[in-house]
Amino acid sequence: MVGFLIATHGGFARGILDSIELIAGRQERIDTISILHETSIDAFGKELTDKIVELDDGEGVV
Repeated sequence: MVGFLIATHGGFARGILDSIELIAGRQERIDTISILHETSIDAFGKELTDKIVELDDGEGVV
């Protein structure tokens, strides 16, 4: 199954996922990541890469 990663500024990504789950129920292979003012670009890049690897079961990640 294809994984999905929602990446946004601030808490918007979590709000999107909360709305999806309110309508469609709990989802598998989907996660969020947000960049904040205090987030270093290097830390964000590592977290982004780690989450992509975690979500990818061989089908890819959108």
